[in-house]
Amino acid sequence: MSPPSPSSTVMLLRDARNGGIEALLVQRNSELKTGGGAWVFPGGRVDPLDYDETDDHFLAAQNAAVRETFEETAVVLSRDALTPFAHWTTPPGPTRRFATWFFLAHARNSPVIQVDGGEIVDYQWLTPQAALQAQRAGHITIMPPTFVSLNLLDRYQNCMDAVAGFSECEVQHFNPRIHQTERGRIILYDDDAAYDGTDLDVPGRRHRVFIEGNEWCYECT
Repeated sequence: MSPPSPSSTVMLLRDARNGGIEALLVQRNSELKTGGGAWVFPGGRVDPLDYDETDDHFLAAQNAAVRETFEETAVVLSRDALTPFAHWTTPPGPTRRFATWFFLAHARNSPVIQVDGGEIVDYQWLTPQAALQAQRAGHITIMPPTFVSLNLLDRYQNCMDAVAGFSECEVQHFNPRIHQTERGRIILYDDDAAYDGTDLDVPGRRHRVFIEGNEWCYECT
């Protein structure tokens, strides 16, 4: 089994006109083998050029986040604008696996978005609730890391609070374990009480996503 490819993504935020937070979601080309048609945050693989003048893996991930965001959306960011908040590793099984740093960035001046028209074909600024409702209604397809990130973002009222809140928290490391049940899939994360066992109902902390069709539920106690 090949090791996961280092990658980066950026949850770009702006303050909504009517209050609250909006996150930028971009739609991947439906012909892409990985996440085709899905709505995601801008990002992609760490390339050799991201290691220019450095051998630091985290610095290279920041460089990739800045580069990929510009290539996919024309938004210019600096490394200083990035707040790391999560690291996701694709579980064993898929041919293509990724080890992805998730960063937060506040787009203070509501930049003009220009998608590349190749890998990325569309974009939307959506509040966390609007994005989650669109997923539940089947209007957009998102992936579990995006779903969890939007749920985490939904705790905050504005971008300033979100940046401060994410900055104060330790970076969460997600190494999902997927269980198929009669009702649907349950994805367990590292600190869930059932993570290392087979009894999904064992008493204790819950940190999981339950998926039944378009009905997704994030549980974090």
